[in-house]
Amino acid sequence: MTKVSFEISDNDHERLVRLAKDEGKSISEFVLDRLKIAMAERADADDFKQLETILDDRLRQAASGKVSDRSVADIFESARLENNG
Repeated sequence: MTKVSFEISDNDHERLVRLAKDEGKSISEFVLDRLKIAMAERADADDFKQLETILDDRLRQAASGKVSDRSVADIFESARLENNG
């Protein structure tokens, strides 16, 4: 496990101590919990942006008449094979 340290102002430290105490956690537990939440939210936002990009591309293709006659099951199977090698 890697140790991380950083500097914060005295006021921020006092606030951090109070917030952690309110949740019955150590400062480290509190900060790690908040960090995990932030990282998960970022991952969700990145996933959503990626999906949005894919769907925008598909909508443009459909609007220009570029459509597929393949079934959804066939497309999923092709994607699965492509991703799993």
